[in-house]
Amino acid sequence: MQLIYAGLFSLLIFMPAAAVLAPNRYVDPFIGTAEMGHTYPGATVPFGFVQLSPQTDLVPYSFGEGYNPQAYRYCAGYLYGDSTIVGFAHTHFNGTGHSDLGDLLVMPTVGELRLEPGRAEDPGEGYRSRFSHRREMAEPGAYRVALNDYGILVELTATERVGVHRYTFPRSEDAHLILDLTANIYDYPGKTVWSSVRMENDSLLTGMRQTTGWARSRYIFFALEFSKPVCSYGLLNQEERAYRDFWRRFDQDNNFPERAGRRIKCHFDWVTAEGEQILVKVAISSVSTEGALANLRAEVPEWDFDAVREVAREKWGRELSRIKIEAEPEALTSFYTFLYHCCLGPVVQSDVDGRYRGLDGNIHRADGFTNYTVFSLWDTYRAQHPLLTILQPERTADMINSMLAHRRQSVHGVLPVWSHHANENWCMIGYHSVSVIADAFLKGLGGFDGVEALEAMVASADFDRYDGIGEYRGLGYVPADRQSNSASKTLEFAYDDWCIARMAESLGRGGIAERFFRRAASWRNLFDKETGFLRARNADGSFPAGFDPMSTHGQGYIEGNAWNYSLYVPHDVEGFIELLGGPDRLVKWIDDLFVMEVEERSIAHNEDITRAGMIGNYVHGNEPSHHVSYLYAFAGEPWKTQARVRQIMKEMYRPVPDGLCGNDDCGQMSAWYVFSALGFYPVAPGSNQYVLGSPLVRRAEIDLEGKGKFLVVAENQGPDNVYVEEVRLNGKLLDRCYITHEEVAGGGELRFKMSARENRERGRGKGARPYSLSR
Repeated sequence: MQLIYAGLFSLLIFMPAAAVLAPNRYVDPFIGTAEMGHTYPGATVPFGFVQLSPQTDLVPYSFGEGYNPQAYRYCAGYLYGDSTIVGFAHTHFNGTGHSDLGDLLVMPTVGELRLEPGRAEDPGEGYRSRFSHRREMAEPGAYRVALNDYGILVELTATERVGVHRYTFPRSEDAHLILDLTANIYDYPGKTVWSSVRMENDSLLTGMRQTTGWARSRYIFFALEFSKPVCSYGLLNQEERAYRDFWRRFDQDNNFPERAGRRIKCHFDWVTAEGEQILVKVAISSVSTEGALANLRAEVPEWDFDAVREVAREKWGRELSRIKIEAEPEALTSFYTFLYHCCLGPVVQSDVDGRYRGLDGNIHRADGFTNYTVFSLWDTYRAQHPLLTILQPERTADMINSMLAHRRQSVHGVLPVWSHHANENWCMIGYHSVSVIADAFLKGLGGFDGVEALEAMVASADFDRYDGIGEYRGLGYVPADRQSNSASKTLEFAYDDWCIARMAESLGRGGIAERFFRRAASWRNLFDKETGFLRARNADGSFPAGFDPMSTHGQGYIEGNAWNYSLYVPHDVEGFIELLGGPDRLVKWIDDLFVMEVEERSIAHNEDITRAGMIGNYVHGNEPSHHVSYLYAFAGEPWKTQARVRQIMKEMYRPVPDGLCGNDDCGQMSAWYVFSALGFYPVAPGSNQYVLGSPLVRRAEIDLEGKGKFLVVAENQGPDNVYVEEVRLNGKLLDRCYITHEEVAGGGELRFKMSARENRERGRGKGARPYSLSR
C-alpha cells in the first residue's frame, strides 16, 4: 500500500458522493427506524461558516401543534434515499440530533414560475426537481448534481463565508432563480420572525432574516450577486396581514427594489442560451449586509468558479494531510471520510474584519483571535476537541477565546453549554466547556488567559440555576425528585469538576483545587450497594422505586441506561472498580454489556438510540459509551480493549451511505474512529493520557504543525491480527497501557507489534494502568 500524500484526493474526489462523505443513514421508513448520521454532502471548507448543501425536502418540526417525528430524519436537510431536491441552502449542522439553520434556500428552474416547493410525490406542482445519484458528485469543497426536471447542471463550491454557485442552463425564455426566505430546517409556523431584501442594482441583492427556534433569536445577513444582470425580478411577501400600510400605492411584486415581512420569496429571471452558465455568489454575515458585502469582496472578488473550487480543494488537502496513513483500501477511505467530518466544526463566525454578533446581541470585534461558533460540547469534548489539540492547536486557542468571549457577554456569566450563531440553546447537560479548556491548558496550549479561564470555569460550575447545580452543591448529587436525568447530570458534573480541579492545581490555586477535587468524587453518592449501579437518588437519600437498569427512559439517565451510564466515571475508573469489588467485576460488566439482549421497549422512547448503533447493550451510536471499550485497560486486561475497538471499527463505521451507526454529532462520532484507527483514545480529557487500543492503520504520520512528526507503525497488521503483542515508544519497550500527550506532541515513533493471539501479560500490573483520581 502507498502512503497517502498528494494522492489523498484521488480517493476522496473520484468516489461517488455516498462513499466519500457518508451522508445520512437511510432505512426504509416503512420499518419505522430513524435514519442516522445526519451529515450533509454539500460544499464547505474546513471550519467554514458556509455549508452550501442540497436539501431533499422541507419537513417541518411542527405543523403548528406538537412534534413531527419525521423532522428528525432531516436534521441536515438531506436524505440519501430521497429522489427530489428542493434547493440549496447555505447553513447546515453536521450530524446533530436536533436542528436549526437551512438559511437562504435557492433553486434554479426553467419554465413556468412556481414559488412553492411542492410535494415529493408530485414534483411538478412546485419548484423542486427530481435527481439521480448517478448524476451527483460530492468532493471536499465542491458538489455537483443534475436537476432532471429542468435540465440544469448545478455546481457548488465555497470559501469560509461565501457560497459560489454555477448553473448551466438549457435554452429558455423563462429561466429563474428562486430565493425562499421562508424555508428552514426544523421549521414551524412563526419560525421566520422577519426578513428584508433590497435589490441594490440589476445584479446585487442584499438582505437579512431573523429566525427563532433552537437559537432563540438568530440573525443572518447576506449579499447575493449574479454574474449576469437580471431581466426581471419579483420580491414577494406571502404574509397575510390585517394592517394595510401605505406601501400598497406601489406594485411591490414586480421589479420593485425592496420588500420586508415574514414570508419573503424572491425570483430572478433571465433568457438563457443552450449551455449558458450563470454564477451566483452568496456571502453571509452575523453582523450586517455591509459585513456580508465585505466578506464577498474579500473572499471571492472575481467570477472564477474553478479558481474558488481549487482553493477549497487545496484547503482540504492541507487539513486532511495533517495525518498521512497507509491502510487497506476500505480503511483508507473510511479514515479520511471521518477525518473530514472532524474538520467541519466548530465554524468561523467573525467577518473578515473581525466583527461578529455576540451572545448579548451586540456587535463585537475579535481582538487577536478568530471567533468560532457551533459548540456541541456534550458530544465533542470527548474526542473531537482533544483531536484538535493535536492537529489544530492555534484553532483550539481561538475556540477557547470564543468561549471566554461568550462568557463575558452572557447575562449569567457562564461558558457555553451548546451554542450556535450568537445564541445559547442550553441543549444536553454538563458544563463541558471546562473540559475543553482544561484539556488544552494542561497540554500546554497557549493563546488564552488561563486565569480568566479558571474564573469562568468556576462561575459555570457554581451557576446554581442550571440543571440542579444548587442541589448538587448542597447534597452532593442532583436529586431525582427535583430534576430529570439526575444521575447523568451528577456523573457529568463530577467529571467536569475534576477538570476544574486539575486546572486550578496547575495554576497553584490550592483552595479551588481542593474544593473541586471533593466535588469530583460526587459520583460515589449514586452507588447503590444492592444493585451495584450508579443510580438516580431522591433528595431524602432514597433510591426511586421501579428501577429498570435496561431502560433508557425515566431512570435518571439521558440517552442511556444504567448499564452504560454507570461506567461514566472516566476520571476515576479505579474508584469505581473499588466499589464494585475488584477489577474482575468491571471486566465481567463490560463483557456482559457487549453480549446481552435488549428488548425493544427498553429503547423505544429514544430517537438517538437504535439497533444500528448497538452491539448487545453497548451503544456506540451515542456518545456516553464511547470510552467504554477502553476501560478494560484500567482493569488489567487491555487485550479485550484491542478486540472490542477493532470490532467497533469494523461493524459501526463503513464508507457507504449508511456507514455511520449514529449521529455524527459535530464530528465526535468520527473523531472516535480517527483516534481508534491510530491506536489510542482520550478516555479522560484533562488527564493528558491516551489509552492504547489496537491500531487499524499500517502506518500513520501525524504533522505537529511544524514541530515535527509523530509516527504510528503497526507491524504484522491484518484483519485477524487485532491483538498487541508489544509496544515500543521511540525504540523502548512500553508496558503501560497509555501514552501521554507530551510524548505525542514531542514527536517520535509509537510502534505496535500485532498478533492473532492476545498477550495476557502485557499491561497487567497496576503501574501500567491509566490515570485514576483514586490512585
